[in-house]
Amino acid sequence: MNVFRERRRGFVFVLLMAFAGLASGVITAAVCDDHFSYGLGIYFGVIVAFCLALAGVTRSVFRLASLVALVSCAFVFSVLLTEMLQIMAGERFVGTVEKNHLIALFIGGMLGGFIIIRGSRILCKADTALTATAWDAFWSLILGALSPIGWWLGPTLGMLVWRYLHAVDLTSATNTFSKALSGETGYGPPSRLYSLFVVWQMGTGFALGKTLQNVRERREMSSSDQLKLT
Repeated sequence: MNVFRERRRGFVFVLLMAFAGLASGVITAAVCDDHFSYGLGIYFGVIVAFCLALAGVTRSVFRLASLVALVSCAFVFSVLLTEMLQIMAGERFVGTVEKNHLIALFIGGMLGGFIIIRGSRILCKADTALTATAWDAFWSLILGALSPIGWWLGPTLGMLVWRYLHAVDLTSATNTFSKALSGETGYGPPSRLYSLFVVWQMGTGFALGKTLQNVRERREMSSSDQLKLT
């Protein structure tokens, strides 16, 4: 019975983290609107930290704050790395779906994902053995693949996100349908950023859920609890 309860709790936790990533992606898209900022990663960090505290993975204020900083820095690192790879490829970093851009997105998403997953494992005092490292590498490859996939889904999923945000009046007056579909933020059309945020953050949330599903912070026994045992 306890085994079944643990499995169910782990399953619910994975779903919670995946949904947190989805919600964070939509929120990031809403904040981004038709412009881009390096600070967008903080929203994902805050939501992930809240869910980990809610699930009892860790309630340490220091670890949760460190996690928010880790995710925010990983976001900046991924963007800067993607930009650098674009420059090294001899192309100006604009909204393009050419081969070099997709490769740069893959590498940026992969390394950024690895930093978040590995860092979260360490901060939450999860298993850090060689097998765990291999799983972290596996999930980072998946997240790397999700980056160009998310970018490619801009005209479909990205525009679906825009329509939802527009319906609830969370888009600016300048972020029109044509602007969202084919405009320029300095990093590509808003629709491609929207789908990239949603797909990658949802995937990262799922990966974090699988990585930390068996981790729970042990509660220190109070003096009253100890008296009950005596």
